[in-house]
Amino acid sequence: MKFTSFIIAFAAVAAVTDGRFTQEHTPAAEATFRGMRAVAVGTPFGEQLGDLSGLAVDNLLAGAPACGQQNVADKVIDIAKKTNGSKRAQLIKIAIAYRKLERNTPLLGQPSNFCDKRPKNKELIGVFQAQDPTKVKKRPPPFVSKGEKLNKKPNFGKAEVKKETAESKRLSKAAAKCKKMLAKKRVAPGQKRKCEKILKAVK
Repeated sequence: MKFTSFIIAFAAVAAVTDGRFTQEHTPAAEATFRGMRAVAVGTPFGEQLGDLSGLAVDNLLAGAPACGQQNVADKVIDIAKKTNGSKRAQLIKIAIAYRKLERNTPLLGQPSNFCDKRPKNKELIGVFQAQDPTKVKKRPPPFVSKGEKLNKKPNFGKAEVKKETAESKRLSKAAAKCKKMLAKKRVAPGQKRKCEKILKAVK
């Protein structure tokens, strides 16, 4: 009887250790949590970002809702847009990095479920969580949290992403051209203002 109990207990432990856990404590994940709290210093959003850093951990766990990770990232960007300068850019960068993090799943090689809700902020369009790269003979079906349905990877925003990429390339080329023009120090006032506006946009 004792031997049987030992076998059952061992099997239970083995099942747990076969999972893809502790993704919420990888160096990349920890960097996003610390980043939220660090950027909050000197802003009126310290408490909110502190709470969000805690929610960020929770929403990388296996039982978290499929859209929990995206919701946290959206809220961080909402706060970012209420700040100015470098803090705004830092928070948006942190939110995107967080959204790309892998979530825990109960089995090795098991994909996590996708969020089928369109992100609130355009910065998150086309951004999804990483999936377990573990090589397995047969990949398990995606893990779906209790009470939720299996979602396919959404394709909304592809046209917007393509448009933004094209616009980004156009601005980069224009900025390079402006830098050359401004370096010559002989630029018409109107062209100079236009170039300054372009250079500000690509920062």
